[in-house]
Amino acid sequence: MTGVSEPRPDSDSRPFKVGPYVGLLRIPHWIKSLFILLPLPFAVASGGDPDPLNLALGILGFSLLSSGVYIFNDIHDRHSDQKHPVKKQRAVAAGIVSPVSACLWGILVSLAGFALLSFPGLLLPFSPEPWLLGGCYLAGNVLYTFWARSLPWLDVLFLASFFLARLTLGCSLMLVNASGMLIVTGFLLALNLALGKRYSELTRGYGPEYRSSLSGYRLPVLSRALALTMVACGLTYLWYCLNSDLFKPGNWWWSVVVVVLGLFLYFRELVFHEKGRDPVEVILKSVWPRWIIPLWILMVILGIKW
Repeated sequence: MTGVSEPRPDSDSRPFKVGPYVGLLRIPHWIKSLFILLPLPFAVASGGDPDPLNLALGILGFSLLSSGVYIFNDIHDRHSDQKHPVKKQRAVAAGIVSPVSACLWGILVSLAGFALLSFPGLLLPFSPEPWLLGGCYLAGNVLYTFWARSLPWLDVLFLASFFLARLTLGCSLMLVNASGMLIVTGFLLALNLALGKRYSELTRGYGPEYRSSLSGYRLPVLSRALALTMVACGLTYLWYCLNSDLFKPGNWWWSVVVVVLGLFLYFRELVFHEKGRDPVEVILKSVWPRWIIPLWILMVILGIKW
């Protein structure tokens, strides 16, 4: 006996409703796919001509693939989610959608994502192929769910690698070879976001009963790790801009100021204000990301050579 009630067996006999299935997609989390667009200003400045259709197919395909991962995670975590004050309302944990129906929905969504990621590769010789990156992302999530998620610090490295997969996909769709320093900057930013997720969970009072890896984290240590990765991210971006041939002489630092300001605002909200928001909630619910991200794009556009 686990002490956790199974979803009602007659849930499949209820009238079909679209809403719970749409909710399983976690569409607000598609904002993570913005990582795919991070190389766009630099790709255009280096003479690239990204195809808007390929970018749209890649973003939608990867978003659907990530939704498939969320669905399978909801099935796998349904018992622990029933103990969570918020996640117990998810469709599978609440018994609104049966595990079998959710599994079929997850397979359909994942296949649709793979199909969309295959289209760009049919138009141009991409390297690596978008669908191959999607397959690596899916395989990494299987390892994360059944192994790495329970190991402190390794779990955040996996989460950061998933963001790095999005960044690599963006470079592939834009047919550009990303600078090594830019890749390092993207990984450090992703690692900072992953650490922020764990920090927000501890701030909300979640413990090992919710996520086993949380037993290996402490708020003071996480705050120092957040500060360290934030500074490292700012320094690597500074190094990239300082040594890049894309920027006009004297204008290379414009976007650096915006990046440093954005990192500081994120750290202040997460650590000093301690609202308990995870990175997705910070981006969606805070005011400053709505102007700091467009301002960064503008500073890059004004600072690079055309």
